[in-house]
Amino acid sequence: MDWPDKIKIAQRNWIGRSEGAEVNFLIDCKPSDSLKFTPELAEKIKAGAKTNTIRLGAKNLAAGDVAELMSRDGNVVESFGYAKITNVQKMPLKKVPNNMPGHESYHDSGEKLADFRKFYGNDVTLDSIVTIYDFEYISPITVFTTRPDTIFGATYLVLAPEHPLARMLANDDTQAAVNAYIDEAVKKTEIDRTNDTKEKTGVFTGGYAINPANGEKMPIWVADYVLGGYGTGAVMGVPAHDERDFAFAEKFELPVVEVIERPEDDTSAEQCYHGEGILVNSGAFDGTRSEDAREQIVAWLEQEGVGCAKTTYKMRDWLISRQRYWGAPIPIVHCPIDGAVAVPEHDLPVLLPDVDDFAPRGDGKSVLAAQEDWVHTTCPKCGGSAMREADTMDGYACSSWYLLRYTDPHDDQCAWGTKQVNYWAPVDMYVGGDHATAHLLYVRFWTHVFRDLGLTEFAEPVKRLVYHGLIQAEDGRKMSKSLGNVVDPLDVIDQGYGADALRTFELFLGPITENSSWSSRGIAGVYRFLNRLWTLVQEYDESDKSAQVNVKKLDSLTHATIKKVTDDIYRLSFNTAIAALMEYVNDLYKLKTEGFSPAWRSALETLVQLVQPFAPHMAAELWKQLGHDSQLDFVDWPDFDDAKIMQDTMTIVVQVNGKVRAKLQVATSAGEDKIKQLALSDESVKRYVVGEPKKVIYVKNKLVSVVI
Repeated sequence: MDWPDKIKIAQRNWIGRSEGAEVNFLIDCKPSDSLKFTPELAEKIKAGAKTNTIRLGAKNLAAGDVAELMSRDGNVVESFGYAKITNVQKMPLKKVPNNMPGHESYHDSGEKLADFRKFYGNDVTLDSIVTIYDFEYISPITVFTTRPDTIFGATYLVLAPEHPLARMLANDDTQAAVNAYIDEAVKKTEIDRTNDTKEKTGVFTGGYAINPANGEKMPIWVADYVLGGYGTGAVMGVPAHDERDFAFAEKFELPVVEVIERPEDDTSAEQCYHGEGILVNSGAFDGTRSEDAREQIVAWLEQEGVGCAKTTYKMRDWLISRQRYWGAPIPIVHCPIDGAVAVPEHDLPVLLPDVDDFAPRGDGKSVLAAQEDWVHTTCPKCGGSAMREADTMDGYACSSWYLLRYTDPHDDQCAWGTKQVNYWAPVDMYVGGDHATAHLLYVRFWTHVFRDLGLTEFAEPVKRLVYHGLIQAEDGRKMSKSLGNVVDPLDVIDQGYGADALRTFELFLGPITENSSWSSRGIAGVYRFLNRLWTLVQEYDESDKSAQVNVKKLDSLTHATIKKVTDDIYRLSFNTAIAALMEYVNDLYKLKTEGFSPAWRSALETLVQLVQPFAPHMAAELWKQLGHDSQLDFVDWPDFDDAKIMQDTMTIVVQVNGKVRAKLQVATSAGEDKIKQLALSDESVKRYVVGEPKKVIYVKNKLVSVVI
C-alpha cells in the first residue's frame, strides 16, 4: 500500500494495536468463612450470572464480610476468588422464590426440595430454615501490559475511577475518601486526566492484590490518569521502568524495584530506564535478556493459570447517527413488541421522503422525525404499528463506499456488480488532505468488510494516497478566522494578480505533500514570470520573423523542458515543473536577442501547452493568439525527442582488453587526447593497466578501448 508513512502511523496509533499479556492479580482478602460450589456454578459466578447462594446451615458471614469462594470437584477443592456479602436473610425453604434472581430456578417447590435433599439429606423439608447470602463477586484485577518482562517490578496497582472494583475495595476507613475522589474524577475530560504535565493524584482504596510473579502484596490505588475506556481500566505500576509510574510512586512513597539492569553505556539522565537489558530481581528469570524473557514469562504465567498472551486495540466508538435530513436513513424500525427490527433486504434502500419545509419547528424534533406519514410504518416482524428510525447516517458512512459505486453507477439491483468492481477498483491514486483518521480510515474498514462478505476481491480500496499539505499563513500558523490571518483568494485575484497567478503560485509554494506558508512577495514573482511569458508571445507576433537563430539550441531547450516538466507532473512535483518553465522562459529571453524566426513558433506553442495546467486562462488566450482555432484542453501533450537534447556532458565507457572497467562523465567539448588521458588516469582502470598499454583506441563520443 503506497501511502505516506505519517498517515499509516496516525491510523496505527488511532487503532492502538498493542501486543503483550493479560495478567490476573488476585485480591488479598481476609475471608470470614468460605462458600463451596460445583465447577459449573463457579463459572456462573465468574460470569456474573450467579449472585447469591442458599445454605441450610448458617455460615460465619454477615453483610460486609468477605467469603472465599471454593470450587469442589470430587475430592479436589480449589479457591477461585472472593465475594463480598451484601445481604443475609433467613426464611423457610418454602418461602424462597422458585425463580429468585441470581440463583438457579426451579419449576416448582417439589423440584426445589429434591435439589436440597440431594445436598443435605432427606431430613430437609419445605419448613426448614435456610440462609440466603447475596454477594458481589470480587474478580481478580486484570491488567494488560506490553512489558510482561517487568512484572517482578510491579509494586502497586492503579484502577480507573470507572473500574467496577474501585468503590468495592474500599473499607470503612477509606470509603469516604475513595467515593469523593471518584465523584470528582469522572467529571474531568480525558484530556485533563491524561495531561502528563499536571501533578499526579490518587487515593488508596485500603485493599491489596497479590503479584502473581513473586507473591508480594501490592497496594491498590485509584487514579484519574487511568481511563476506564482503555484496556482493562487497570494498570500495574512499575516505577523503576516507567516515568509516569515513577512520578506516582515518588509522590505517594511507593516501593521502586529495579528488574532490568541499566546498561553501562547508557548515559541518559532519566531516573527510569525503559529500554532492554538483563533481568534482575526476577526470580528464575534473572540473567535473561528482557526481549527474550517476555515470551518466557508469558508462557510461565499461562502455565500458572494467571495470564495469557494478548493483542489489544485502542479502538474508539463511531457514532454514525445524525439528527439531520440529508443522509442515508438508518434501516431500523422500532416496534413496541419486538424492539429494534432491521428493515428486510427486499425493502431496501429506505428512501428519504420529499420535504417542503426544512425550518426548525421548535418542538425538538428533527426535520425527518416530523414527517409522520414517513415515520409511522409497520413492523416487519409482527406486522403491528411501529416507527422508523428518524436519524440518518453520518456522511462518513456513505463516503466509505461511494468510490466503489462509480464502478457500476447504473445498477438498480445492488450497489455494484462484483465483476465491474474487481475490474475497475481498487483506486489507483487518491489525492486528499484531511480526515486521516476518519474517512481515510473508515473507507479501509468498510472495504475489508466488503472483501470478507465476498463483495470485492480486494481489502484495500486505494493503492496510492497522495496526502497534500496545507497552505499556512505567512507567520507559519494554520489559517484561522479567530487569528485573523486568513488569505482570501478573491482578495488576491482582485488585487490584480488574477486567478492564473494565484493558481500557479499555490502549486509553486513547495512539494504538494508538505505544508507551505503563504508569501505576498512570492506571488509577485510568479506574476512577473507569467507577464514575461505573455510579453514573449506578443513580441513574437509583432516581429517580422526574419532573424537567423540557433535552431539546434532552441530545439534542445524546448525538448529538455518538455522532458523535465512531463516527468515532474507525473511525479506530482508541480513546484519543480513550474521552476523548469521559469528557467525555460529565461533561456528564451537570452535567445531572443538574436531576433525571432519561424522556428520560434514551435517553441512558444510548446511553452503555452506546458504552462496550461498551471495558468489555463492565459494559456487559452495565447493559444488563440498563436493562430489556433482548436481548444487547448483537447490538444495532445507535446512529446520530447532525446536526440534533440544537447548535453553538456557525455558518458564514455572504458574497456581494458574488452572488459568494461569504468564509465566516465566528460564534457561534450573535450577532445580525444583529453578523454584518453582521463581514461588512463581513472583509478579503476589503473588497477588493470601496468606500464604502457599496447594501444589506446578512441571511438568518438562513446568508447575508449585499452589493449595491454
